[in-house]
Amino acid sequence: MARLNDFSTEQVELLRGLVDFYYYKGQLPVARSWPRKPKPPYTKLQAEAMAIFSLASAYTSMIDGLVLEWWKFTSEGVRQQWTDTFKGLAMKYWKKTGNFPYIVLDLTVEKNVNDILISWKILKTGLNISEEVLDLETDIINYPDLLIRDEPIWFTLLDNEGLRQISPFFLLRQFI
Repeated sequence: MARLNDFSTEQVELLRGLVDFYYYKGQLPVARSWPRKPKPPYTKLQAEAMAIFSLASAYTSMIDGLVLEWWKFTSEGVRQQWTDTFKGLAMKYWKKTGNFPYIVLDLTVEKNVNDILISWKILKTGLNISEEVLDLETDIINYPDLLIRDEPIWFTLLDNEGLRQISPFFLLRQFI
């Protein structure tokens, strides 16, 4: 990066593709060599990371209904959009485990007399795994205990090791 006194639009057009002109932090005019995308052959790890990211990007279009509403609700007022969080969860989980996480497609919450039952519809997939939709049920909390608590209870889907799957946070009181 080189500091400049100023640059004109003619300079920018003349050197387009060779030199990138921009304002650092919106104030200081600078120039740098034009950014280049790395060319193949990629390392095995790079290729796998790109495939995981592509897979996560493709599955954002499968999210709809109640789950999509919660993704959007939990991304209000923050810098990242829900799709960024969705793909970020996939990449973090893959980096830690080497597998693609489950994706929450839908859920229902049923209130019984003494407990609350959550039914999850999740998608199990991966790079070399065919898609499989699983139905899981979770008995999470005793209903009378829930009435005692004043603070809100948020929940999401975690694996057995406590790692978050691709699931938004849900506010339990909105369902009961």
